[in-house]
Amino acid sequence: RLALATGGVYLIAWVPAYEEFRTFAAGRIERLTVQEDTFRRNHDLPENLFSSSMGVFWGDPERIVLEFDATVAPFVRGRVWHESQTVTELPDGRLHVVLDVSNDWALRSWILGFGAGVRVIEPGSLAESLAEELTRAAARYARNMKPSGANNGG
Repeated sequence: RLALATGGVYLIAWVPAYEEFRTFAAGRIERLTVQEDTFRRNHDLPENLFSSSMGVFWGDPERIVLEFDATVAPFVRGRVWHESQTVTELPDGRLHVVLDVSNDWALRSWILGFGAGVRVIEPGSLAESLAEELTRAAARYARNMKPSGANNGG
C-alpha cells in the first residue's frame, strides 16, 4: 500500500525475509526491479496504518504520561498532537499529558524536541531510555565546550 503521511509518500509492504510489514520512504528508493511474480494479498493492513504512532510507524499503543514545564506549555496546549491525548492543567502553568501511542522513534524524537521542558512520568523504561540518550548527547556537547573563563581573544 502507498500512504501519504507527514509530508512524504511511503510504501508499506510485506517482507517475507522478516515475516512482517516494513515501511519504505518512496523518495529513498533508488532502484526497482520488475519481476514475473504476481502479488496475492495474504496479509491485511489496518485502514489507518499509523493511527497509534506520532509518525509513520505502527505498533501496539502504550500509555505515555508526560509533564511539560510552563515554558513550553503554550506550544503543547496549542495543538492536537495525537487523537488519544488528554491534557490537564497543573499549578504554575505546567501540563500533564497522557497519550496512548506506540513507543517508537517518532514519539521519542518528539519528546526529545522539548529538551528540558518535558519529563516522562510513565513508562519508566521510556524515561530511562531518554535519560541515557540525553546523557550521550550532553557528553558530545561537553567535548566541544571551552572551559569557562577561557580567553576568546588570541
